[in-house]
Amino acid sequence: MRTTIEISMNQKSVDEVIQIVDTVMKVNNFQKKLLEGEEVWLKGDGVITFMQCLGICFKENSVLLQGWVKDAFMGESELKGFAGAVPKKKLRKIMHEIVSKVDK
Repeated sequence: MRTTIEISMNQKSVDEVIQIVDTVMKVNNFQKKLLEGEEVWLKGDGVITFMQCLGICFKENSVLLQGWVKDAFMGESELKGFAGAVPKKKLRKIMHEIVSKVDK
């Protein structure tokens, strides 16, 4: 399960949105990598710490932000619930920061 937020791109291009996401994620020490064939921004290893993941995909006039955490025991989970509450909260905050920058 993933937490998904849909944002209207307004007058922004796909390249502008990608640049916003990339900048915000780099400031927060995430790295862009391939995870199971999907290009995402990652932080953590999934064994010692929860792996925090953010992916984006585009629709006609909007972008979908998908956030989730992943670990070796429980696999992928959305950004709700008690397990991994601190990394989930941090990633939700980052997602809302991206929303505010894309929505300007």
